[in-house]
Amino acid sequence: MSVEHAKRVETIEISERSLCFSLIPIQARARITAGDDAIGSVIRLDTDIPALCVSAPLEADWAAIHRELLIAEAIRIWNTAIKDPES
Repeated sequence: MSVEHAKRVETIEISERSLCFSLIPIQARARITAGDDAIGSVIRLDTDIPALCVSAPLEADWAAIHRELLIAEAIRIWNTAIKDPES
């Protein structure tokens, strides 16, 4: 199945925070939220250079500390959705 049809939402804990990763397949990005609050997105998931874009200024320091883990989790969720879009 193509990436455009992949759908996946996953909640994980990072540093005692429950985060929801929601894929936006046509944009190759994962939106990250904590409850109703947006943290940001991991973009360019279909490339070798994904990046974290923080949309909440008050979350910038926390996101910078956890940048590598946030990107890694988004990549893992993206790759799972591409391989098994029914999961």
